[in-house]
Amino acid sequence: MSDEFDLEGLRDMAEAGDVRALRWLPTLLDRLKAAEARAEALERSLTEVAQRHGGSTGVAKAALGLPHGNGKLTPAEMEAIRNDGRSLRAIAAAYGVHFSTISKIKGGKHSSDQRRRS
Repeated sequence: MSDEFDLEGLRDMAEAGDVRALRWLPTLLDRLKAAEARAEALERSLTEVAQRHGGSTGVAKAALGLPHGNGKLTPAEMEAIRNDGRSLRAIAAAYGVHFSTISKIKGGKHSSDQRRRS
């Protein structure tokens, strides 16, 4: 096994009782700690932005470029939709949303469209 590993293979090794899987435990713990630190930093940023915008986490998430809790599309996906030349229904089917949502995004009238917030 190289320095990189896949979690499925590691899980299979552990389930088979292969003690070599244990050597990856420190690496997994380090990655978990790093991910937790990033999540805490993001939460702090979100709280700070929310406080500046009257306590609204939805506005704070938008200000940080994050999708809100009920949203299905990320800002990057919305940009890709704007540049997609396929039909509205084809794009909607690819992203699992209604075609009217695609129409609003392409027309710059979607509620989370960054161009409307300036």
